[in-house]
Amino acid sequence: MKMAKDIMENYPEYSSPTLVCTEWSYEGGLFLFYDEEEDKQHLVTHSDVAAALLHDVGKPFVAMPKKDPRRKTYVKHDLLGVDIVRKYAAHLKWSKGREEAVVDLVLNHMREDSPLREADLKAH
Repeated sequence: MKMAKDIMENYPEYSSPTLVCTEWSYEGGLFLFYDEEEDKQHLVTHSDVAAALLHDVGKPFVAMPKKDPRRKTYVKHDLLGVDIVRKYAAHLKWSKGREEAVVDLVLNHMREDSPLREADLKAH
């Protein structure tokens, strides 16, 4: 808890612009966090947290410059991200269910109905 607050205060570039989380707890496979901006608590699974952290893991490997040199495009970063997530899951010996849940979220995070889409758009 203290470390997360220190990071948010001292390194704002690492803080999410869409989530200010001040309280975490872990019980029975679920994370509970309090979102100050929305003034409510959320329950999320380990798979949700893993997908949120890993959904753009393929971007550095597919980055291509656009006409404006300050911008890049990341075509098919979701597909490469799935390959990376599968290797990560095997290394950590995740259950097949957890692996598939994270793979599904990473693969589909750009779709309109993805639970990650709104936060992803706000962060960019």
